[in-house]
Amino acid sequence: TLYVDGQLVRTVPACPQSQCGPVAYPFLSEYKCSAAKVPFTVGTLEDFETGDSYPHVGLFKHVNIFSSSLTQDQVVTMYQRTWASVPKVYPFKEEYWVSTKNALSNGWKSPSVTWAPIQSNSSVEIIGNFNTDEKYRCRFSFGDYSMTSSEAISSCSSAFCTSLSCTTPRWDFGFKRTLVSVERYVSESNLTDFGWIPLVQRVCFQRDCGFVPTFERKTSLWYITGTGYLNPTLGGFFTYFYFLTSSEVYERPVNETSWSFVGTLLPRTLHRDNWDSAAANPFQSCGYSSFLQFEMAGNQFLLAARTWDSVSTQVHSYLYGFNSSNNALYEVQAIPTSGARQWLVVERAQKKFAIVVNYVGYSHAYPIADKENSIALELANGTDIDNLYSSAITNFSLGGQDYIIVTSYAPDCPSCSLATFYRIAGDFQALVLDKVLTLNDTLPLASGVAAKAIGNYLYVVISVLDDMQPSLAYRCSTANGFTCTLFQNISTTMAESVSFYDWSREIFLVVPQNASDSLFLRWDGGFFVKIQECPSRSDFGGGQRILAANAISVKLLQDMANQTTLIFATLDTMSGIGDLTWKPIYSRVQNLRGPVSIVSSNVSIYVAARESKKILIFSRNVESGQLHQNDQSVLYDSVLGLQSIAISADYQSLYAVSDLEDALYIFQVNSSGRIFLIDRIRDGDQTGDGRVVDGLIGAYNVFVSGHGARVFVVSFYDGALSSFSRDSDGTLKYIDVIKDGERNFNDFKDSFNDCLDPKICPRMLWGSGALGFYQFNAGSSSYLLLANQSDVGSNKSVETVIFRMQNDEFIPVQVIQNSEPATFVKFGDLSLTSYPDTWLRCFYIAYAHKTCIYRQMTDTFEEIQCLSHSVCDGKEDPSLSALNSFKTERFGKVNQYLLFSYTHVSDVSCSGFDVYSWSRMELKFQQVNRIANVNASLAKFDRLNNLILSIEGETQHDIQFWMFHDNISSCEVVDGIVKNELQCFNVSFVQYNSFALAKAESMDMEVAQASYKNVITDLVVFGLGNSPGQAKCVPSPVYVLEPDNRTYVLLQNLGSEFKSVPTARADVYSRKLFCLPSCLNSDSDFSTPCLRGVQKVYSFVSDGTSYLAVGQLSDVNAQPKSTILQFNVKLRKFTELSSITELDNLRLRNRDLTSYQASHHGYNLRIDGGGITQWQFYESASGPKLLATSREFGIVEYSFFFHKLQSLTRAVAVVSDNEGKSIMV
Repeated sequence: TLYVDGQLVRTVPACPQSQCGPVAYPFLSEYKCSAAKVPFTVGTLEDFETGDSYPHVGLFKHVNIFSSSLTQDQVVTMYQRTWASVPKVYPFKEEYWVSTKNALSNGWKSPSVTWAPIQSNSSVEIIGNFNTDEKYRCRFSFGDYSMTSSEAISSCSSAFCTSLSCTTPRWDFGFKRTLVSVERYVSESNLTDFGWIPLVQRVCFQRDCGFVPTFERKTSLWYITGTGYLNPTLGGFFTYFYFLTSSEVYERPVNETSWSFVGTLLPRTLHRDNWDSAAANPFQSCGYSSFLQFEMAGNQFLLAARTWDSVSTQVHSYLYGFNSSNNALYEVQAIPTSGARQWLVVERAQKKFAIVVNYVGYSHAYPIADKENSIALELANGTDIDNLYSSAITNFSLGGQDYIIVTSYAPDCPSCSLATFYRIAGDFQALVLDKVLTLNDTLPLASGVAAKAIGNYLYVVISVLDDMQPSLAYRCSTANGFTCTLFQNISTTMAESVSFYDWSREIFLVVPQNASDSLFLRWDGGFFVKIQECPSRSDFGGGQRILAANAISVKLLQDMANQTTLIFATLDTMSGIGDLTWKPIYSRVQNLRGPVSIVSSNVSIYVAARESKKILIFSRNVESGQLHQNDQSVLYDSVLGLQSIAISADYQSLYAVSDLEDALYIFQVNSSGRIFLIDRIRDGDQTGDGRVVDGLIGAYNVFVSGHGARVFVVSFYDGALSSFSRDSDGTLKYIDVIKDGERNFNDFKDSFNDCLDPKICPRMLWGSGALGFYQFNAGSSSYLLLANQSDVGSNKSVETVIFRMQNDEFIPVQVIQNSEPATFVKFGDLSLTSYPDTWLRCFYIAYAHKTCIYRQMTDTFEEIQCLSHSVCDGKEDPSLSALNSFKTERFGKVNQYLLFSYTHVSDVSCSGFDVYSWSRMELKFQQVNRIANVNASLAKFDRLNNLILSIEGETQHDIQFWMFHDNISSCEVVDGIVKNELQCFNVSFVQYNSFALAKAESMDMEVAQASYKNVITDLVVFGLGNSPGQAKCVPSPVYVLEPDNRTYVLLQNLGSEFKSVPTARADVYSRKLFCLPSCLNSDSDFSTPCLRGVQKVYSFVSDGTSYLAVGQLSDVNAQPKSTILQFNVKLRKFTELSSITELDNLRLRNRDLTSYQASHHGYNLRIDGGGITQWQFYESASGPKLLATSREFGIVEYSFFFHKLQSLTRAVAVVSDNEGKSIMV
């Protein structure tokens, strides 16, 4: 018998002559099995006599085998049950999609992702076999709800592709686990339906029809019924995709109207075995249905009812506490629940109980125990509530007794009660509930319940979640036992909940409805009636009906200022996004798509509609508050990215900002309330005084101060607060901007007297007389080396004190004595030697006739070698002018060198370099070369091991550049060991460039690097200094390396754009002498336009930014303050300190600073250090530090830390006081 779509088509008798008997199988004998395999095929006719096979051309979706024949009624019933759930599929076998349980061998998964937030889009990869000339899309379905992606994207060059990319839609139906399917567009055809038809999800028992990469496929047809082998990662199971929501917490200060985001509820106790454990668990904030706030023991708590996690209703609901010190929620307890819908807290015998309404199984009441500084639900002492499919709960008191009502939503259980009333009894330990009444006046489809005592009766209203059944109102009494009488049917459509509210001495009932307007009813003394006329009270908000489509709940909020607001929780079916709204609207509003901002004048309301790109005006009835929109409501059109509007207090100016055009619009308002555009200010505009408007990128909110003198704009993306002055005609003038990441330079303290914070105050580590210092870290310890020269009579000696950091203090741990006077102290790391697991951490002290090397041994240092200084036969010995260490790498090992530079006052042949190499065999330095006749007073190595020298002449400084040459060809290496170290490690230098600088009284040289976006800039700075009072101030040149030809070219002169400032501690005469002959201001700071008395230049990097410290010294009583400069990558030069560093701006805004922004809010950092001659920067546990040797103070440690402005990024609102002096963002 053949049925098609439930209809009998044809019947052919199997046995035309008589009734058929049992099926006869061929047996060999009475006791043996069948002689051959009995064919059983579905969709294929096998002719065993001829060997021919006649397969069905097409696809089977479902096949059922029954043990007996079916009647026609049974066939029709089965069809009616399943036809809607079995969609037609596209029948061509060449095109299909597959789903994977595990990743394939090439790493592919299908779908590639299995969840996305409902309000955002995600890309989902689907694998299979797809024709590049056809159109496909993905569908996500949950019961009767389904949504499709836009047309899928396939990218390949061949006729068939192995993957599609679908973009998930903005899901409109909340937290759901959906089924995934793929659809193919089919033109009109006689083979199948046309339009979008589901594509087959294929899985079979041979490799050819399952998914395999293209290069592994075979060409045989899919007509074989035998079993091959199944690809284990493919399946024909349902494929799920999760659309997730989150529960968020907002706060609103008293007497304010704006809410601010606090955080998202993320319980820590939920785990899913079938979820990728390596990724963040997206289910942690899903499935909440309601929240209840209550107070206990003077603290605030929140009970969260959690219905499901998209897989199971057996989940945890949560008890949260509220921390008033930081306005944050914290998890207190996880409570096992089963489809929890609502919490209720009741009190009995001075004991509080928490009742949870579970949709699955019984509900429960738990005692709340008051513990130390917290509370907890006593789960072991819970009371079961036997109501099934519970949906809502409320409590009330009547006749001196306390009661609760529990409703049910059970569409599949007609015999279940609509609502059950319980009387609360019991003692201190447990809650006893006596069932007193059940209501069964309609199907149990209750979504909410509210109870209100009015006069001598209790009125109970039950909302019904059904598109046909009304909600029900009962009148209850205890006069003759507990009875409730149905007295009114309230016409509702899919009522989600119900609430009573007292308002202006009247009683109102609010019923949010899904997919239609919410009802607002008033108690008229006998019935609940819909409001037909607008009340003439202004406190009613002008509301006749509240258009809150898809509302699911409503709350009345009455704050301490007695301001009352109805807040509807709604779900927008177009966007799928929930919202909290209050909508007292009378008629259908036009052009109000995406309202983002609203302001009012004395007669009008102005609304900025972002999606409509319009500014609208509404007239307002002063008596009733009713709003009216006329045909002339569009005031200004086509503002792309309209985000916020503000109006001045005199109602003569209106301002709007756009976050897409980075602009501030200025409108003039006439007497009738109409507005006219008079100007537009955009980010980057030039002002009349040559400045540049900044801080309007992503402009988000605008505000006019109360007196109208200032206009403020905050930027969401720029993290900025911009300020404008306002003229009488409403036009604006740009004043300033402050941005996230700006540094507070007032944090830097260089005074010992007026500094109170020990974290940022300078501190003296050693008195004056110190020869030099060096700070370094070894392992987890921080050390400070200090060379102190003492004079006893005519004897000069040096002692080196070694300090170790303990509790942020340097504590002396060792003293090294030497009878010779010292020249300077150096520090370095030696390469790996026979101590394979450590580096030799050494420092060097240059004494009068020798340089000694000391090695670290735990917390002490020991001398390992002294190298005698060069001598000149028959003449005065040369002077050691510089000691440098440098490294090279050969044969996979690091080689360490020392270079001694000598000068001679009379015979240049006595000057030169001595080069020493560290011997791994001898464990000491050995001299490998000497370069004579180089009278260099300064020597430095750059990053490429170029040697830079300064040779002091009578009228100039000769700067020479020497290239390093490695004599590797002479090395004899056996088994990785160098046998001839002296010959192999011999290095030489060849001069390749030079230039001359003007002669100055003092000179120093520093090699520096600046790095930004993995690009390194190599610099050399020559610090030229003349004493204060000299007629000429010499600029200090900065050269930059051109790496291609290893040549340094002039980048800038540190000249008149930088000023020198004498210490204010000196007398006026000394300060005037300091700044002569070019005093910028002889009445106050006595500054002069140059860097006077440059003694020491030193470069360092802090928080990714390169700085130059310039130590300045004077022979007069007024010592100059020393200077700190910053290398500005955008301007490619040293400047005063900028408010925001390039790296901070890149981290915060993902873009480079503009030229204007690079110099904005600059700061001249000058350190009153009493004549600084040495610098060093280091990072300590308490923050970055800058060490300095001061002629006046000795060794001083400065804190080099600046607090940065935070939390302006993503700024969304700004207000100020009337004068615009105090601003809140």
